[in-house]
Amino acid sequence: MKFMLVIGLMGTIGAGKDVVSDYLVEKYGFKVYRSGDICREIAAKRGLEPTRENLQAITDEMYSKHGKTFFVDEILRRIEKSGTERAIFNGVRNPVDAKVPMERLGNKFVLILVDAKPEIRFERLKKRGRPGFPKTLEEFKKHEEREYALFNMQETFGLPHKTLYNNSTLEDLYEQVDDLVKELL
Repeated sequence: MKFMLVIGLMGTIGAGKDVVSDYLVEKYGFKVYRSGDICREIAAKRGLEPTRENLQAITDEMYSKHGKTFFVDEILRRIEKSGTERAIFNGVRNPVDAKVPMERLGNKFVLILVDAKPEIRFERLKKRGRPGFPKTLEEFKKHEEREYALFNMQETFGLPHKTLYNNSTLEDLYEQVDDLVKELL
């Protein structure tokens, strides 16, 4: 097998993690793994709607039964089982999600932060039109602060190896990703 590379993607809300992930899949053949997908699989097996409340209850249950490393352990198990050489753990949030792969995979794991200015992210998310989305930039910032506290993301934000800034065009972001992949492979 060639050099295995696992990219951990984390980022601020609306910064473009999924855009980066999709680009890595399409252009470079990466395979994506998400904690949320595992949680939704569990909900489907139980016949539950994948509501935020149900998914949070499942997350809490899995953490309670199996420990805080449950999802990252499962993602790493799935990556290893797949035999893929290029994988993405999209949605690294808490410090455990970052530290476990760093310890287990060493230089085969690279944590990437995708970030953008709050004003840009707010406008992007406003266009998505999701129910319950904050109406003002100030509400958005408060919502973001609550999420960060919930997942201890401030600590996680101190861990990335690289940062991609998505404050401009898609072409600019893709160029940053291309440069990153050249550096890593």
